[in-house]
Amino acid sequence: MKKCYFFCLAMGLLGTVQAQTPLTLADMDFTLGSQFELAVSEGEDPGMGGIGQTWTFAEMTPQNVMNVEIATPEALDVEEIFPLANYSFSINDAVAAEGYFVDENSYQYYGQYEPGFELIYEDPNTFVEFPIEMEASFVDTYASNYDLNGTVGSITGTTTAVVDGYGTLVMSWGTLEGVYRMQSVIDQEEYFSIEGEAYEATYTATSYSYYAPGFPIPVVVVTDGLIEIPALNVSQNQNFTRYIREYELVGTQDLDVFADVRIYPNPANDIVQLSFTNLTQNEAEVRVLNTAGKVVKAIGQFNVGVGPQTTQFDISDLPAGYYLLELRNEAGVYGTKLVKTK
Repeated sequence: MKKCYFFCLAMGLLGTVQAQTPLTLADMDFTLGSQFELAVSEGEDPGMGGIGQTWTFAEMTPQNVMNVEIATPEALDVEEIFPLANYSFSINDAVAAEGYFVDENSYQYYGQYEPGFELIYEDPNTFVEFPIEMEASFVDTYASNYDLNGTVGSITGTTTAVVDGYGTLVMSWGTLEGVYRMQSVIDQEEYFSIEGEAYEATYTATSYSYYAPGFPIPVVVVTDGLIEIPALNVSQNQNFTRYIREYELVGTQDLDVFADVRIYPNPANDIVQLSFTNLTQNEAEVRVLNTAGKVVKAIGQFNVGVGPQTTQFDISDLPAGYYLLELRNEAGVYGTKLVKTK
């Protein structure tokens, strides 16, 4: 299997002439079995638009990492979940699967599936339209539904995108030429319910995606966004950078290890009660992660044994916003949404 951070090694030998060759589907490498590594770090400066730019992202510190392999929906047994997809991305050795449809016209996202979480787009989210060239633009509307361990919601939104830059991308592992930058403005509404209570949230963001020949996804995506939940007086910044990097894969097994997980109250502003049933003898670890995948509170480790368990913890020191409450042990991981109010 080849790893896509090697795909463009030869590109640096072609010189620095800024000939603006549009990127088409033929320039995107979707070879089945190809692997790449994704990391998430804090928000970076996206740099300037225009022709002849050099964007440098060589010194980022990862907060979360994933291994991705390109497959078919049939290979991952998700063809019924994503019936219109022609590619699937296996996340961390098939712990999760994403569905995509790619042809000579566009690159569309159909959602993600893993035990305990299902995000399905009835109207897909268009990432890019081909060809990718300076000043190319499009407007896309999308709609999806999700279920995160019983927390259900729906999302609708609009993306307004324009290709606003062309130049060189400098990463820690190499320099890429012939890179296009696409600016996307996102305006999204979300409706969800927790413990029978309905809430409305909005998400607005500007992201910058850097597309290089030979890669199946943008090499870097810089996002600066804001989530607001008016009924809960929540306003949460979403500033992060997702990028391709090297790292050693540590897989997570996909097993049933926790059951009857409940957190209450949710939303909460201080003390949270957690109850669950441990299905193995393994020591359980509880922690809270932000939306960039960074651990913001380590609740502790519990040598609990098999059976019902309860604990509580204080989140009053966390900023208001969305979080992921995660239970994990040597056998697997369980996650559910937690909302912190002011």
